Amino acid sequence: MNGEQLIIIILFIIVIFLVFRLMRISKSTVEISQYLKELLSDNLDARLFPKGNKELDSIVMDITSLMEKIRDRLNFAETEKERMEAILRGMSDGVLITDDRGMVILANQSFKNLISVNEDIEGKQIIEVIRNAHLIGIFRDALKSGQNVSKEINISRPHKGSSGSHKAFWGADKDIHLIATAVPVYSNTEYITQDEKKWCSSDISQDSDVDHTTHDMRRNCKSAIVSGVVFTLHDITRLKQLEEMRKDFVANVSHEIKTPITAIKGFAETLLDGAMDDKENAVRFLGMIKSHSERLNNLVDDLLTLSKIELGDAHINKIDVNFEQVIDTVFMTLKEKADKKGLYLKKAIPDTTQTIFADKDRLMQIMLNLVDNGIKFTEKGGVTVGIDETGGRITIYVHDTGIGISSNHLHRLGERFYRVDRARSRDMGGTGLGLAIVKHLVNAHDWNMRIESELGRGTRVNIIIDRYL
Repeated sequence: MNGEQLIIIILFIIVIFLVFRLMRISKSTVEISQYLKELLSDNLDARLFPKGNKELDSIVMDITSLMEKIRDRLNFAETEKERMEAILRGMSDGVLITDDRGMVILANQSFKNLISVNEDIEGKQIIEVIRNAHLIGIFRDALKSGQNVSKEINISRPHKGSSGSHKAFWGADKDIHLIATAVPVYSNTEYITQDEKKWCSSDISQDSDVDHTTHDMRRNCKSAIVSGVVFTLHDITRLKQLEEMRKDFVANVSHEIKTPITAIKGFAETLLDGAMDDKENAVRFLGMIKSHSERLNNLVDDLLTLSKIELGDAHINKIDVNFEQVIDTVFMTLKEKADKKGLYLKKAIPDTTQTIFADKDRLMQIMLNLVDNGIKFTEKGGVTVGIDETGGRITIYVHDTGIGISSNHLHRLGERFYRVDRARSRDMGGTGLGLAIVKHLVNAHDWNMRIESELGRGTRVNIIIDRYL
């Protein structure tokens, strides 16, 4: 074999080796390309393994390491997203997030409940979702100014009432009071100072010295900063109600205490000024003083009772109570009062339900208040106390044939000192606290109370008891 043949053989071997290497490299690059295509098609579970080539294996390891970091970050982002969604779902405040065009990105269930929306609203324009001009105005002000905007507003919601007789459950409301807050979301703000943010969001529309370039800079600045708005709704309806109740309570207590004290003072001064010598009038004046002092004493007793119940000092000791015996005692106590008005007092208690699991003294107090109220506001007919049984529930009811109550007053019954007809109630000697005491005692037993009434056709108070409580 000469030298030329040896060179040819060596070159042939080199070519074969290079072809083999190129084929392996080509196969590896095809696999890498396929792997990248899998990633582009959102298949993040795809895997790439070393191919036995030092140079390509180094690239494969770099790609694999990069993808592992990306997967970790995506998993972390997904976990954070789920955690944030869980927080938003659990919030009592309504939260809505939009982009800078007003497109809804996210809204929790509390927000939907507050604006009375049931369907999904993500992806819709905020003006399609919110039909309240004040809320839309707050959103636009925040988006335009780039500053936080917060206002207290009132939203009226449709009230679903029943046809025929009117019913009231405690806590029913037609309107809600909200604190609405819109907070702009800034993007790329790490290089923007607070002064620059204020400059971008300040109003220069009325400044005649500002040139067109500054206006253009302002528009570009604002569009570059505000990327969306976080809208929150905080329901303060209950706080408003409590504030109104506090004001009413102070006003009513002052009035209820002042009225008998003024009368007592007036009659006492009259007696001291010489009426003591007029025996007939003196006895009458002393009777009036006694009557007003009893009224004042009843008011104080009711206030103390109500205070104890609200503070949880009125302990409920439930035992098996013979309900018919309780009603017999109530009727005996109020019989004279009913007879004076020519009213009947009737029982409608089935033989199957003679026993109620309750605090006997508190049950007596509840029934005395309800029957007494029925007698006060009934001129013809009478009051019936009975029991209805439905499934696993017992309903104790007190039904009178009295003047009835208009539907717009039902939801406020049970508030302290609330009277439908103030003058009539005061003439009858009531303190305005009886039904409030009843409501709290019913709640203390873990029962429910519902009132049904029609103007001119009487009132029925239902106490609903779970048989197994």
